[in-house]
Amino acid sequence: MNPIRATLSALALGVLSLGLVACDGASADGNTDDRTETPTAAAPVTGPDTPVDSDDATAQPGDSATPAWDHPRMEELAPIERIDVIVRESFPPQYVLEITSGLPSGCAAFERTDVTREGNTFKVSVVNTVPAPDADVACTMIYGYYDQSVLLEDIESGVEYTVDVNDKTLTFTGQ
Repeated sequence: MNPIRATLSALALGVLSLGLVACDGASADGNTDDRTETPTAAAPVTGPDTPVDSDDATAQPGDSATPAWDHPRMEELAPIERIDVIVRESFPPQYVLEITSGLPSGCAAFERTDVTREGNTFKVSVVNTVPAPDADVACTMIYGYYDQSVLLEDIESGVEYTVDVNDKTLTFTGQ
């Protein structure tokens, strides 16, 4: 075996040995590792009405609370990819509006959904936040999606209803 190959083989064997020692919890002198695992705190349970501190490490883009951004942002209506009304088999039936909205770039974040009712028409606004035009922020061109369910209440059997979600419209009849 030539001297360079022998040196490289010895070096590779040494690195492999160190990796095995590190992985099996034994120290270099052969003693087992006596470390104990420290329990980690579970992330707090949050809902749409739970305030979240903007410095909270559990807040993520798309959460009910807007994360802290280091640039000015503005609101805009989200592009709507899909809407559908699902009728749950219960008594009385429950009606759920399933919405898939778009996040047009890596800088877009779901902000909120506003629902109002005028007679038999539900008006739903899905709002994202994006960097302000003067923010000078580079954004990835990755298109994302945000799925959500909105309960539609007080639906009467045999009555036709309209749901307007940003730029999409759907009609259904109560069962």
